[in-house]
Order: sequence, then C-alpha cells, then structure tokens
Amino acid sequence: MFGKYVRATSVMVVMAQPLCPNAPAFEVCSFGTNNKFTASDVENRRKTIENEFKKIEITFLTYSADGDSKEMKMMRDRLQLARQTVPDLKEELKRRWKWFAVDLIDTCIPVQDIIHIGAKCRTRLLKDKPLILGNFIASSSDIEYLLSLSHVSKDQHLLKENDLNLKDKMNYGADERLCNQEI
Repeated sequence: MFGKYVRATSVMVVMAQPLCPNAPAFEVCSFGTNNKFTASDVENRRKTIENEFKKIEITFLTYSADGDSKEMKMMRDRLQLARQTVPDLKEELKRRWKWFAVDLIDTCIPVQDIIHIGAKCRTRLLKDKPLILGNFIASSSDIEYLLSLSHVSKDQHLLKENDLNLKDKMNYGADERLCNQEI
C-alpha cells in the first residue's frame, strides 16, 4: 500500500517564518528519513516547496538548514561558490574576502546560521582534517599544542580540555572559543 517500508532514522521538519511582525513560525511539513538522500534530493525538495508556496502566492525568500552536509552542499552548489564567472563581482569579492566568491542568483537565497557552521568547522577540525580559514590552515594538533604549553595559562588561551571532545557536538561555547581570533 505504501511501497517499500524504510525505517526512519531521523525526522525532518520544514518550518516557515513569516515576515509579518510578531507572526509565529509554522510547520510546513515533516517526514521521516533514513538519511540516504543526496544534495540533489535536497534541491528537489526545496524547489517543490517553493513551487507549492508560489501556487498560494507566498514568496520563498530564503532557505536555511541545521548544518547537514547534504543541505550545505546543495547551498554551495546553488550559490555556485568558488565558480568565477562574473569577472567584476569576482574581483570585488576577492579584494574584500580572499576566501570566496559567489555568482548572483535570481530566486531563493540559501543561508546557514553561524552556530551550525561553527559546529561543522569544529567537527572537521577535531577529525584531524586540515581546516582552511582564509589564508590560514588550522588543525587539532595546533590546539593540542597550545593547551600543552606550560607558559601559556588557561586565562590567556581561554580554551578548555572539553573543547577538543568530538563526542560533545552541541558544545557551542567551544565553537565560539575556537573561532576567537585571539586564540
């Protein structure tokens, strides 16, 4: 009756936030997923929701997600990050921010909240993959080295041992400390 049964490992909830003052967010839809979807599936879902909204005269202005890698890949692809096809824009962006350039898009703009980007960067850093930040490369060994220095006290570097605990994915304080330019 319902096709092949697939056990859901997580629930996806799609929310909308009206632009009217004091209007509460509302659930657009929710569904179970086995997390075997791709960035292409995410883009198809986004297009479907945008088209359904269009039918009832709702403008879909922006799209955000909780930092899922497939969601972020869809956003990167949609924005065509790192593609350099608009020379004037590319040059202006490169002067301001040497680390990225994005082409202009004509509809819904995907965004990602900074706390989830920080959590993703921290996870990558702690998995011993080099993390490129602008013109710099960071690694977990850099942080471990800083923590091991006896002449640099905790009140100077502000880090905690638990900041390097990969199992604590919701440690947003660690994200903030690890992104601190002073550290």
